[in-house]
Amino acid sequence: MTMAASLVTKTAQHSLAATRHFSSKTFSMKRVFTLEDGRSAFGEIKVPLDQDLGEIGIMSQLVPGTGIIFRRTPGDYNFASHNAPREQVIV
Repeated sequence: MTMAASLVTKTAQHSLAATRHFSSKTFSMKRVFTLEDGRSAFGEIKVPLDQDLGEIGIMSQLVPGTGIIFRRTPGDYNFASHNAPREQVIV
């Protein structure tokens, strides 16, 4: 087997191994949003992971957005119940 053929075979094996590692080809995350009546609700977003990148895993297409804010809170954080001020994704 030539070196080029060996590399192609090895890449294909890594790709197959990476794909087999995941039981699902979607990334699920929770979101918080406001209903039309003003109440907050939880939902789920499922993003297809349709790009097989071989040994480094699988990835989604680019998801467009206008911005992202990261926040960290202490373990005992307890903010009083309130409506979600905007749609939020919890990762």
